[in-house]
Amino acid sequence: MNTIDGHDKYKWMKATIIEVKEATTDDRTYPICSIGFRVYKEVETSATRKDELGNYDGWSKTQDEWIPWYSPRVA
Repeated sequence: MNTIDGHDKYKWMKATIIEVKEATTDDRTYPICSIGFRVYKEVETSATRKDELGNYDGWSKTQDEWIPWYSPRVA
C-alpha cells in the first residue's frame, strides 16, 4: 500500500491508496483511487485501530473516498 497526502475536504492528512481502477466519462477514461484517510503500521502496538488490512492510525473505511488521480486533493 502506498502512503500519500490527501485532502479530506477540510485539511491535509496522511492517507493510503487502497485501490486504483479506471473510470469512464463520455469518451474519456482516467484513473481513480480509493483513498483511505489512515496509515497502516507494521508494529501492532504503535497503531490504535485494526481492520482486515492491518493495524492503522486514522479514520475508518467508512470515510474512504474515490478521488480521481489527477485531483488537487491527492499529493
